[in-house]
Amino acid sequence: MKLNNYEFMKLFTTPEMPDKDVSILCKEKRAVLSELVRSFYEDENGPSDLDFILEYDDYLTELLVDKTAYLNIVESELGDEPLQTLEAEDPPFSGAEVEEAYLSLADTLFEASKLINPLGGFGKDRLEAGLSLIRSFEERFWPLATRITAENAAAFRDLIPPEHYDDILAGRKRAIGALRLVGDLSCAAGAIVYTVPPSDDGAPMIRLDWIMVHEDLRQKGTGNFLIAQVLELTFQHEGMGICTDLPVKRFENELEEAELPVLYNCLDSWDLLFDLTLGSSFALKISDCRGNKAIDQKPEKVISLRKLGDRAAEMMEQFFRGDRNDYDEDLKDLSPDFFDKDISCAVLSDGRIRAMLLFHRIEEGLLRYEGLVKADGSDAKDILNLLRFTYGACMENGYEDGMIFGAFRSEEGMEMLGRIIPEVQITMLYRGTLVPEEINLSSADWDLLRKEAGLSDDKIPEEGLTDGDIGQEEVRLIGSCLQEAVY
Repeated sequence: MKLNNYEFMKLFTTPEMPDKDVSILCKEKRAVLSELVRSFYEDENGPSDLDFILEYDDYLTELLVDKTAYLNIVESELGDEPLQTLEAEDPPFSGAEVEEAYLSLADTLFEASKLINPLGGFGKDRLEAGLSLIRSFEERFWPLATRITAENAAAFRDLIPPEHYDDILAGRKRAIGALRLVGDLSCAAGAIVYTVPPSDDGAPMIRLDWIMVHEDLRQKGTGNFLIAQVLELTFQHEGMGICTDLPVKRFENELEEAELPVLYNCLDSWDLLFDLTLGSSFALKISDCRGNKAIDQKPEKVISLRKLGDRAAEMMEQFFRGDRNDYDEDLKDLSPDFFDKDISCAVLSDGRIRAMLLFHRIEEGLLRYEGLVKADGSDAKDILNLLRFTYGACMENGYEDGMIFGAFRSEEGMEMLGRIIPEVQITMLYRGTLVPEEINLSSADWDLLRKEAGLSDDKIPEEGLTDGDIGQEEVRLIGSCLQEAVY
């Protein structure tokens, strides 16, 4: 990829001075954008100022010029056969330096995409430019991102909690891993886990479930890189966005107290708008149910999945084929082995499953609620007996000091459990969303605003720099400075 023509910098240039009519139009657009910015960026410190945004855009433009020039020099030194050049006895640049040159430029493009909204207008143009740069690197050198599957998940296991890791292996959630060169080895640098739930009205929202960067590779743009990979998926449907839930919780240790604000700030920088809300998630200490008159009783006509034995898979499949069954769609694709067979249970009627209460064991003493599913004809008594069986099975199997957590499908489910087990705790959440704005400013619109604000494009040369314009010592100095830059 040759950068002498500064293709990426075209996103930040205006070809000529605007005439009078264009200037009037520009002022009108500026007024609209100012109102948009005031409403979109309102925070505890007051609304952001458009002039500040334009000045920050100008700073990023200068940074892009420097990084583009440096990458152009790297490309020139490598020539047409980069892999052979890198494997030479005394290569002009190491593999890590080449990787960093690309990633640093891409990350600045990602930063520039955030100024208003990265899912529309000039923000999307810049986001796509950064992603295109990543793809160009991968075509010439080696992968920087990979889809995490059952085949390669072990390499990212330390970066993904068990609850998400098990879901990835089961095909319930998707994940992307970031790869970075450490010495001569390509290593797992970070992971992002996400879900694309079905949507009954309009484009679905991609839900971000987890993001983690290896502690030795932080502050290098890997978080931005991973979020950009997921944002690229939203381009498949018009109006598609992303959302995430961050729990409001007491920190269990200093590490957790330090990491959650970092995650919040990272997501906030991508313009996710957060609201405090009562979530659909819950947590329950099993020991709190002791003495509960509703469930601390012997159940009737309930059997564990373990006691169903070899019949479990066939009977569950038969249940999920039913026309009038109430269940989460993804449950039918899971093997019975995914569920804890001692705690998960079913009510039988005429040799068929009428209702089930399903759990997945995350680790010792920690169970995740997967679903309360019932067929037509099931009643409230079935639900009560399933809860009674689950409580008794937890006590018998050493879970009395354990926890059950999960999420409800409906408000009715949450209210029902609250009535039966008042000790259940409903989690408060910061719910963040990012969707395309109704008003999208194109790259040309933004260029006019830059001109109207008096920002010069003289910093951008008409022709690209070559290695003959800058000596090797200067090249190394630029590279060193860029490594220290915040990106």
